[in-house]
Amino acid sequence: MAKNIHIILDVSVIIDFWFKERNYLQTTRIFEEKKLHSFSLWISSGSISALERITSRILKEKETLPQTAKETAHKLIVNLL
Repeated sequence: MAKNIHIILDVSVIIDFWFKERNYLQTTRIFEEKKLHSFSLWISSGSISALERITSRILKEKETLPQTAKETAHKLIVNLL
């Protein structure tokens, strides 16, 4: 019988992956495995606004213009989903 595997991604894991910080290589491997095997990746709906807010803040700290930071954060989230 096939196993149903579900992985819930935390905001910090996604942030690390996007900005190549801390343990991003482990997350990269998860996404690569997802292409080869059938399992589900999840993020809680409540985390989406936090993800957008934190991503925008980090981009602004990296001297991205505020509007560009917001647009980039939105595009990253849309691509993730």
